Amino acid sequence: MKLVFLFFWVFHQNEAEYLSCVCRCKKQKYPSDLPSASVVICFYNEDYHTLLRTVHSITDRTPDSLLHEILLVDDSSDIGK
Repeated sequence: MKLVFLFFWVFHQNEAEYLSCVCRCKKQKYPSDLPSASVVICFYNEDYHTLLRTVHSITDRTPDSLLHEILLVDDSSDIGK
């Protein structure tokens, strides 16, 4: 569900449309037996605190039953070398 929001916002970038979509999705009833998902975050030279905020945001907003794992993929960052 959150992935749909992200794609909607990236392609439309109209705050009113985005908020309208969020409101509609929050009111919709979803099946209780949805499969769990893995979240893949690819990053390059990203600050540690930014990555930590991203992971916390995902864990805070996603029900435990829907989140299987969070994978952080470092794309050959120069930081720390």
